[in-house]
Amino acid sequence: MSRTLPSASGPCSCARRTSRPVVDCLPLLDEAVVDAIQAMGGIAAIAHFAPALLLQHVEWSWAFGACPIYLHAADRQWVMRPDKTLVFWEG
Repeated sequence: MSRTLPSASGPCSCARRTSRPVVDCLPLLDEAVVDAIQAMGGIAAIAHFAPALLLQHVEWSWAFGACPIYLHAADRQWVMRPDKTLVFWEG
């Protein structure tokens, strides 16, 4: 499912979900975005692909009940904000 959510960040602002994991987060997380995602069933996990954007993903995780953020172990060196929501995977 792909749905454009309300935000000021333009057409790239989509949350893609399959069984409630998120693979792309909007840069702007506000109450309208949280409400829209909650109405679609919320977020169960975040699959993280860009270490440079990790700070925003941590904010998203906490906004949705500290859901896990899956990050490849090879990117561990780029983590500047350790958080208990980070889950490092290999493979």
